[in-house]
Amino acid sequence: MKKYLYLVFIAIVIVVIFITGIVIKNIKNENDVANKIYTYNNEGFGGDFTITIKDDGTASFYEGYLSSYIGEGTWSIENDILFLNDNTFKNKFKVHDNELEFIEEDSMNFPYIKVKNGEKFIGKPLE
Repeated sequence: MKKYLYLVFIAIVIVVIFITGIVIKNIKNENDVANKIYTYNNEGFGGDFTITIKDDGTASFYEGYLSSYIGEGTWSIENDILFLNDNTFKNKFKVHDNELEFIEEDSMNFPYIKVKNGEKFIGKPLE
């Protein structure tokens, strides 16, 4: 009976460690998103709509060549959610491996292009 309980205990410990490892691996942090430029998966305003995330905590966005607004501000990440803030606009994104997925709820959106919930920005390293 003791041997059976011991085996059950070991099995539970292994399962808990495995699940914890999966959860920890899936949590995104600053290193996962920094030093990348993210390009909107749809049309920009006369060119690419990009969001630039730098490792010093600064960020900028530019909706395209016809846009007169260049958003400059800061970013932070908490529980796989990226918060992008400039002096006027505050937006949220779900962080995926190499993508930012727009979260419309509690976001102010952008000056010229109205991004819809779930639309994506695809990332690549800054050059």
